[in-house]
Amino acid sequence: MKEYETDLIDFPITTTTYKRIEKYAVGFDDTPDKTIVRLLDIIENLNDTNIKTQKPNKPELSFHHNSGSEFEEELIKSKMAEVVIHYRDGSHKVNIWNASHFNERSDLRAHLWSEYLSDWEEEKIIKAELDTYNSVIEKTIGISNHIRKQ
Repeated sequence: MKEYETDLIDFPITTTTYKRIEKYAVGFDDTPDKTIVRLLDIIENLNDTNIKTQKPNKPELSFHHNSGSEFEEELIKSKMAEVVIHYRDGSHKVNIWNASHFNERSDLRAHLWSEYLSDWEEEKIIKAELDTYNSVIEKTIGISNHIRKQ
């Protein structure tokens, strides 16, 4: 059982509020809790006066359910991933990465920094979340690789 599943509280919200939160959901397994945490992180970063006076931190890289090396192994097999780019203003963009040429000799971080994060300061990117597609699940439930959550 995941850590966040063991520390749950009953938190009733209105349907209207839930629908507002739902608009900010990202990726395959986003939950209202993860969405709220992400929005709180953004607010806390905006309120941090150090951000205004210092050079922004490089964007965080997040690999769902695994480490960077485990993600690379899965990417070599699946050849497709979802890359969600988060911006300082709370918005995000979902990208589908066709990684048909990615192999054991490829440099994951070099690709991410040159392709998706090259203009991170100008674009005010704060985070990149990556998750591989699981073709077995996709075939079982009939999801196309070209359908993505926006």
